[in-house]
Amino acid sequence: MPSHHTPYAINVRGLTKSFGGRRAVDALSFTVRPGRITGFLGPNGAGKTTTLRMLLGLVRPTSGAALIGEHRYEDLPAPARTVGALLEADGFHPGRTGRDHLRTYAPALGADDRRVDEVLAQVGLDEDAARRTVRGYSLGMRQRLGIAAALLPDPPVLICDEPTNGLDPEGIRWLRGLLRERADRGHTVLVSSHLLAEMQQIVDSVVIIDKGRVVYDGDVAAVGEPTVRVRALDGARLAAALTAAGAVVEDAGDGVLRVRAAGAEQIARTALREQIVVTELVGEEHSLEELFFSLTEPGAGQAPATIQETAQ
Repeated sequence: MPSHHTPYAINVRGLTKSFGGRRAVDALSFTVRPGRITGFLGPNGAGKTTTLRMLLGLVRPTSGAALIGEHRYEDLPAPARTVGALLEADGFHPGRTGRDHLRTYAPALGADDRRVDEVLAQVGLDEDAARRTVRGYSLGMRQRLGIAAALLPDPPVLICDEPTNGLDPEGIRWLRGLLRERADRGHTVLVSSHLLAEMQQIVDSVVIIDKGRVVYDGDVAAVGEPTVRVRALDGARLAAALTAAGAVVEDAGDGVLRVRAAGAEQIARTALREQIVVTELVGEEHSLEELFFSLTEPGAGQAPATIQETAQ
């Protein structure tokens, strides 16, 4: 079956959805680029599932737009062939085999029996599993079948909500490789999950929302980028010297500098050269989990954060 080569970004612009007097999604804007895996994160009730449903034309926005490329899902020439989606691993007829479930949808997606067998193998459902009825599937097997259905048309856009649900450690590692293979082929991959440590290993960039609004949008590599915490008797002069040497220096207040793009040894040598007394020099590492909770716990600020803003 031919593969789709046209790249499609996901463009969310001012997206708002109200249910009664409550805003589930509030002026949400972000872009998911082709060739990358983007994590879509937020606490329960943040508006993630509602946003994904608006992207797929299942919920109508109150205002704003959720676009695949430049089109709403329903306005795409071939929406089901353009976007593969896994929102919930259910909706299977319990009396059908895994293979027959895929065969039911294949003709509408331009797929044949050969493609059905390809995706079954790709998701790790062997011949025995493919011939079994879905009522006998474990949660992990149902998850793999749902992913197989999303992959049937070899879509250029893949959207998954909690794709690791029910998967064992080997299955999670397999999924990581599958998503990376899609992104490496130039496809657009959007993944929502509560497994923050796993997301840090899988995704290239991350969008975090809380109460329906973006609170962070940036590359995940910058989240875990190590920093060095420094105190010096002349912090301003040390900051200037480090900046001139190519480091990124943030004044964290209370006499503390946080330095990126320079290791402890380089900082110490710079201070020695400038004859500045350093009273504290400690390496720090950060995680996606720390960032997530700092932005979404009660009392956290609601101002959107981007890589450019957090680097200053």
